[in-house]
Amino acid sequence: MERKIFWISLALAGLTPIRLKKVMEEIKDIEEIFSLSYEQLIKMKVPSKTAEKIVNWKKLPWEEEIKKIEKENVELITIEDENYPELLKQIHDPPY
Repeated sequence: MERKIFWISLALAGLTPIRLKKVMEEIKDIEEIFSLSYEQLIKMKVPSKTAEKIVNWKKLPWEEEIKKIEKENVELITIEDENYPELLKQIHDPPY
């Protein structure tokens, strides 16, 4: 679940799939996003409110989301998981 915390945090921060795709063109690992400064995120055209939330991601309610996922026994699948639908990856803005 550790790595999925980053995916949950990006969703809570409001980073869109299209913007994430653009950011990932410049960096190669999802975790790197959380080491970027506000200014670096802005240069990557991340909206200011979203950039602020990413920089302060530890304040986002990701722990609550994990509790909900576990309580409801939901399987969280991200775009980097093996069982993510291959056809879904091929659309213009696949959900991460």
